[in-house]
Amino acid sequence: MKIGVGKLLVAECRTNNVHVVRFKAPDVRPFLDDYVDMSESELFQELEEYILAHFAPGHGLVLNLAPIEMFNTAVLRFLLLVRKVVHDRKGCLVLCQVRDEHFEVFSVTRTFQLFYFAPSEDEAVRKIWMAPKSIAVAP
Repeated sequence: MKIGVGKLLVAECRTNNVHVVRFKAPDVRPFLDDYVDMSESELFQELEEYILAHFAPGHGLVLNLAPIEMFNTAVLRFLLLVRKVVHDRKGCLVLCQVRDEHFEVFSVTRTFQLFYFAPSEDEAVRKIWMAPKSIAVAP
């Protein structure tokens, strides 16, 4: 179990191909800029450095949203970008420990169906491992 700690994220490699990422701050909005390309944001750059740069087909990524208290369109745009990158690399993204107020944003924006969800990190990792490779790619 390899762990990487950055300024904004804690990334843990559960297995050779499943990574769990936890956010260190309850409000990541200062590290996301709504007015520029989201891939230029500090938060995405750190995720790219620790995880996505080494992400290969068949890998899984779990994002633990438990620490995130402030969830707005910038955070959703970040998640959509991560989803696209993971999908393009033929991987699987699962969001876990999603709060009710997060689900409300997914519901209002009609993006709920674009993501896989799990109640805990362990369940998210299991979901990645149990999914047949034909459906392991993000919806």
